[in-house]
Amino acid sequence: MLDIKSLYISLFITQVILTLIYFFYWKTQKTYPGFYEWTLSLFVASIAKILFIFRDTLPDFLTITIANTLSVLYFVLVLDALKLYFTNHRLRREIYFLSFPLIISLYYFTEYVDSAEIRNSIYSISSIILIILILKVLLTKSNSTGKLFSRLLAAGYVLYMFTLVVRLGDWFSNFASRNLFSPSTFNLLLMLIGIITILDVSLSFILLNFQRSTQELDKAKIESQNIANRYSLAASSAKAGLWYMDLNTDTYHWDDSLERLLRPEIDILKKLQEIWNSFEITNEYMPDTDKRCTQITDERHLTTEFSFHRKNKGLLHFMVHAHIVCNAEGSNVVVGLIYDITSLRKAENALKESNKKLNLMNSITRHDILNMTNGTNGFAELLIRELDDPELNKMAEHIAYCADMTSKLISFTAQYQDLGTTEPLWQNISLLLEDDEFKFITEGKSLNYPEPDILIYTDKMLKKVLYNLIENSLRHGQNVNSFSFFYDFSEDGLNVVYTDDGIGIPDENKDKIFERNFGTNTGLGLFFCREVLEISGLKIRENGVYGQGARFEISVPSGSFKEVNQHLD
Repeated sequence: MLDIKSLYISLFITQVILTLIYFFYWKTQKTYPGFYEWTLSLFVASIAKILFIFRDTLPDFLTITIANTLSVLYFVLVLDALKLYFTNHRLRREIYFLSFPLIISLYYFTEYVDSAEIRNSIYSISSIILIILILKVLLTKSNSTGKLFSRLLAAGYVLYMFTLVVRLGDWFSNFASRNLFSPSTFNLLLMLIGIITILDVSLSFILLNFQRSTQELDKAKIESQNIANRYSLAASSAKAGLWYMDLNTDTYHWDDSLERLLRPEIDILKKLQEIWNSFEITNEYMPDTDKRCTQITDERHLTTEFSFHRKNKGLLHFMVHAHIVCNAEGSNVVVGLIYDITSLRKAENALKESNKKLNLMNSITRHDILNMTNGTNGFAELLIRELDDPELNKMAEHIAYCADMTSKLISFTAQYQDLGTTEPLWQNISLLLEDDEFKFITEGKSLNYPEPDILIYTDKMLKKVLYNLIENSLRHGQNVNSFSFFYDFSEDGLNVVYTDDGIGIPDENKDKIFERNFGTNTGLGLFFCREVLEISGLKIRENGVYGQGARFEISVPSGSFKEVNQHLD
């Protein structure tokens, strides 16, 4: 007959091997909730078996009380693992605390009332209850794709539970001659079924994980293919192509869309090398062969343009956008997009040409109107000197005033006609205020500059906005002697604050001052400031206290300001 202790040793070796397999699989492969708990259950079962093997060598507290408790804890951990795997919910922590009354019961029936039958009953009944709960999870929570392996798991535990019940009956019918190592048929059967079950359930659970991983991989491949198809369609529709450069190997790759976009006139490899060289990336951004790259090298978007002639289509224009990133293998790479902007450039050129012609016509018309208004104003002044009738003299004064206002309004349009016709620029307010016209207008007064290391991205007429703010203070502030610009940083961005020491603006006029035709002069100064700033997303408001001076805040959103020493995108 087979030796029981040899079977215990075989089961112990099997569980140790399975524990090691699970541990290395857990460390090297993608696993799912519950895998760690299953690995821990195998380790706990291994400890229990080695304690059983050393019965009569080690203290009974270890080889009976602790060994049986660990054997029951194995099923608790398996139940926890399956609940996590199928439902992503753990067992309540209180379940684990039931180990303490189990230890006390086993200890009592070992040290005070030595009863192998009761100890076997405690272990068997506890294990059967837990196996039933395990079967409930396997039969009710598994989905259709994992049904086969779930059934294999359930079959293994049903077989083991059946053997436990039969062995329990055998012990009660022959209690005088039964103990752990009795060479009875059911003791032997339980050991053999134990080896079969542990192999069955462990293999089934790892196959469940592998199956889920395979399904997710297949799903990811399908999604990846869908994304690739959508990209291909989008690139084709948008006349764009993707290219890729590995900075570690200096190799280039590109997709079919780029071939269709540039062939046959362009040697793509040569053109990509030219594009990369045009970015003039310094050594600090090049890869270090001894180190893996960080997530993103410097978060810069690299941009350039190029053009070439195509037969029957004329001059074609292309935009290049590229970004230095760190790929999944830890290499520095450049990912770029090249797309056709010929239609955009043609539209821009047509618009520029139209604006040029309109501006020329505006200039001629404005010149002619100014000549006429100046003439009208001159004749009105002559009439004022010649007329003795007070009524007629007053009418002549009105004519002179209207002619003068007309001249001012027409002159203002010369400033306004270029508004928004060029790209915004990165501008330094401190440097703009260094201009001679600011020194002239504030002569004899105090002008305080903001921090010199901030750049703001806005329309090129920002300088005129600053000038208008100071001019507005001089016109309406009543004895203004000090002007100040400074920055106020906030979570939403940056506020450029302008203050003076004049009388300020009444509360009822704080919104009206930005409306057209409000005020005692042309009524366009602050209206012009608001229009210029809103072109690039900046806002202006007045929030000073009347009687304490004017206070204007220009709100600059995040991304529209940066420090001077930052690289300009």
